[in-house]
Amino acid sequence: MMIGTKKMTVRVARLISIAFMVLFLGSAKPVVADATPPGKPGAVAAEFYKWYLHELVQNHDPLSKNPESLLPYVSPTLLRELKRIMQSPNGMEADYFLQAQDYLEDWPTRISISDTKVQSGIATTVVTLGENPAAPYRLTVTLQQEAGGWKIRRVKRLPRGVKNGS
Repeated sequence: MMIGTKKMTVRVARLISIAFMVLFLGSAKPVVADATPPGKPGAVAAEFYKWYLHELVQNHDPLSKNPESLLPYVSPTLLRELKRIMQSPNGMEADYFLQAQDYLEDWPTRISISDTKVQSGIATTVVTLGENPAAPYRLTVTLQQEAGGWKIRRVKRLPRGVKNGS
């Protein structure tokens, strides 16, 4: 009888071990390398402008006061270029990300994205700030895949009358 009880105890112990392994492995998340950066470039641009304009409304200038705060959204290469321009004798004449010296009151709450195109790890999107359909304020924002996400690499103002960045 002793041998039967010992076999039964071993079986129960194995079943318990298997049950714990199934529970443990079932709750573990698989780690898979993703070749495509998370988020869509247009969504990253929209998130950046929402954050950036909020900072300006709060009288915080991230570019001059805390450039590292831009790193989740902006390419380090672009930040180095902007820092060099700001330290040059002529400095920077306008806010680089707005391509303007100031912003309108409705820009922080009226941000829209359109015409996003992606090709070979580079994306362009049109960011429209404000609500005035007669004179929309549009920017072409170029993003690149970098450091596991989309980072802003260039911003240019679209002239009035131009519908998209092409």
